[in-house]
Amino acid sequence: LVENAVLLAGIAAAEGERATAVRHLQQAMQQVTVPELFYPQLPWFKSLEGEPGYAEVVTELERRKSEIRSQIGALADA
Repeated sequence: LVENAVLLAGIAAAEGERATAVRHLQQAMQQVTVPELFYPQLPWFKSLEGEPGYAEVVTELERRKSEIRSQIGALADA
């Protein structure tokens, strides 16, 4: 389950297992467009900044959210 991957990422981050946390987040991003419960501003995810692969996960998350907002805006304008 995606929620489990995000929760496991949070636990791994809290335990200082940064690479493991990033791998869990990457798995979550492969499973769904926008994983629930993944908020990069939360302290345990913020602690992953600088870990290889994390910036790419956050950048992709923001790209997907922006795309969804654009689609919603286009529907509202139609």
